[in-house]
Amino acid sequence: MRFKVRGIYDIEFFLYLKRIGVKNFAFDLRPTSFNFTPMYKIIEMLKATNGDNDTYSFIFDGEKDFVIEQLISSAKKEGLLNSGNCFLELGELKELSNCSKFGLPIIWRFNETMDYRKIPNEPNLHGVSFTYKYFEKLQESNQLYTFLKEILDLKRDDQFIDLRLDWSDHLSESVLDFLPANTYGFEINQQVEKSYRHIDMNLVSSHLEHAKRILNLES
Repeated sequence: MRFKVRGIYDIEFFLYLKRIGVKNFAFDLRPTSFNFTPMYKIIEMLKATNGDNDTYSFIFDGEKDFVIEQLISSAKKEGLLNSGNCFLELGELKELSNCSKFGLPIIWRFNETMDYRKIPNEPNLHGVSFTYKYFEKLQESNQLYTFLKEILDLKRDDQFIDLRLDWSDHLSESVLDFLPANTYGFEINQQVEKSYRHIDMNLVSSHLEHAKRILNLES
């Protein structure tokens, strides 16, 4: 299954996702995020993987280098992470060069104010993350095909596209048929919580199964 779930803060939910076939996870280390997860909690979850072949992303946004370095060194010390299963997910272009020293692949969270033409200029940039709503907006203005053609011409063969979906998105074939996405990510928010930081696991599973059918993904 090519789903990524972002904003995981609970080990019980983390293990539940693994049981239903999710193998791509993102932890949020932005202090202002509702899904902020302390490092010790992340390490606890990583230790529970039993060496499974999963992929992990760590979401930062303007944090100090030492915060990133502390997490990476702690996880590597425990033998939990390596450059093959760990990504840094960053929101600012200036962070790409600052974080290249960690030797880890980077995912860039694109937004409309950024210059996507810089995509191929960063050797450590291996993924670009777009929102489905942005592509939907381009489709409505008849710009989607042109934009995607330019993106695909710019990106390197080793770079992938990550599509960020909202639980309430009405997925349209007219948009999806154009999208060469490698991963489809959902972020935990109040739409799938019974109360603050209390996840409705059955609802999440139902949403993922529905999206799986729409996207024609295999488990």
